Amino acid sequence: MIWRLIHRCYGKSREKEFKQVCRRIAVRQEIKVSAHLSNNALIQLQSIDD
Repeated sequence: MIWRLIHRCYGKSREKEFKQVCRRIAVRQEIKVSAHLSNNALIQLQSIDD
């Protein structure tokens, strides 16, 4: 998921912008994942992957 977003952003951005934007995306994703885990939604995430 995160890597797909990073690839999308890499396709549209120059090197410097790519690093900045994707760092922001990664941080947001980690925050979302942490929130999900704290809400015991890990099972939902796993079922989506299946």
